[in-house]
Amino acid sequence: MARVLFFLAVFGLMLSGCSGMNGTQKAQASPAQELNIAYSVLPITMDGQLSSDVADEKYLLPMSGLLFRLDSNGGYEPDLAEGFTVSEDGCTYTIRLKENLRYGNGEPITAQDFVYAFRRLADPLNASQGIFLITDVCKVKNVEDVMTGTLPVEELGVSAPDARSLVVELSEPCPYFPYVLTKANCAPCSRSFYESCNGEYATSADTLLSSGPFIVDRYEPLGMQVHYVKNPYYVNADRVSLPGMTIREVASTQEAAMCYEAGEEDIIQMKGEYAALAEGDPALQQMTTGIIRYLAGNLKNVPAWGNRNIRLAIANAIDRESIVEHYFQTGAASLTRCIPTGFCVEEDGSDFAADPERYSDVCTFDADRARQYWQQGLKELGVDSLTIELMSASQVQALMEILKEQLEEALPGLTLDVRLASPGQLTDALSKGDFELYFMGWAADYPDPNSFLGILEEGSPMNRSVYASKAFNDLMNKAALETDPQKRMALLHQAEDTVMEDMAFIPLFSTGDTYLISEKVEGYFLTFNGGLSCEYSKKSR
Repeated sequence: MARVLFFLAVFGLMLSGCSGMNGTQKAQASPAQELNIAYSVLPITMDGQLSSDVADEKYLLPMSGLLFRLDSNGGYEPDLAEGFTVSEDGCTYTIRLKENLRYGNGEPITAQDFVYAFRRLADPLNASQGIFLITDVCKVKNVEDVMTGTLPVEELGVSAPDARSLVVELSEPCPYFPYVLTKANCAPCSRSFYESCNGEYATSADTLLSSGPFIVDRYEPLGMQVHYVKNPYYVNADRVSLPGMTIREVASTQEAAMCYEAGEEDIIQMKGEYAALAEGDPALQQMTTGIIRYLAGNLKNVPAWGNRNIRLAIANAIDRESIVEHYFQTGAASLTRCIPTGFCVEEDGSDFAADPERYSDVCTFDADRARQYWQQGLKELGVDSLTIELMSASQVQALMEILKEQLEEALPGLTLDVRLASPGQLTDALSKGDFELYFMGWAADYPDPNSFLGILEEGSPMNRSVYASKAFNDLMNKAALETDPQKRMALLHQAEDTVMEDMAFIPLFSTGDTYLISEKVEGYFLTFNGGLSCEYSKKSR
């Protein structure tokens, strides 16, 4: 951490600034054994069934009981579930719950609460952004008809034969389905509690009901922090040694670093030069394969983006390595294919993306080739210049400025207008098709190529570009029905080939969260997508 402190000193930032930032929160200081975490963003919602954002998951997981929870080996282990069986055709999962499960208020958790959670996720009246989990990641029986209102939510393929048995029927096999059940979207929801909130569910601590390791006892949607206390009713409470924890938004890495050094934060997210300066520090923990960052455009309503040569020009005009070196500095790698290296292991032990240069003929930094594609695209469109609006979250403004500079320099006649938005505004604009070109990140929900390829399937709510390829969809459908792992992976390779040949979206970087974690913190691990586990403990000294 000494190098980070040196950097702060050079720029004249005093450690005392951290205490001032926390203001009244410092007067409510947590006991020494409580954990303090600083993330760079706040959750969009604390309603598990409605969430879809990575930030939501960070705040939801500590309070969410899950059927299965990610483990330290990249797999999963039982949480509220005792185990499961799968039908011979791979389409019906029967999950047995553990005995005496209870919410944070002492009320029983039953299989019917999971049924209600799935129904809320699928109900078109809720317009959940997380519905892709059961329409695309896996396909729960009847979900499309429920989503369109053709069938009532009661016809969704989820049922509870008894209080401890949950049956989920899928319309096609899903070998990674247990990973879906590790998401906060699939945590139980008490119908009686939900209805007692009179439309205010998940808007305050009093309208949140924990089923997991911790109970939320302080939360306001416009506040800067969420405070949790240990849930004595959690089924695995004996594995939770913390009495409580605070998760706080600290958007500035400078301020987060000051808080960390002052001992007011135990875990902070690190970015850019701060993370680079901490390189080699044993407190620095990072993953670089669980999230992809990409550019995509409106293929339906923007003629310029519908031109393949224009897409190829932009794909080849971006110097990814330079951006990784100077903007990210650590915790990121350039990406020129859909699937990051080191993310998915095939049946024979090989890396699905072992060759990062597989598509170098269509997606790599080559300014001369980019200009050739550009000139051909302009000729086909009958124009000599283009103005394209690039939309992104405001948190990455500096990165957007770099992309604008690189693209306008490499492609004569291009004007890139950057439009910045809050995460909520960006999500809303994308869902309405109110965009031309956008920058987005996508975090893997499970370690399988489908976690990234699935967002491009026709009909997927996450397919914002409205990419439509019969060849790609046919391959994905065949892969979904293929029970032989080796043959399935071969089909997914072909599907990736199709996407990259079409340049349906432009891969830029693979990233993962980078943290500084105090030596006082024990018992944690990073999940396969770079998230933090919920099993913490903290030394008193």
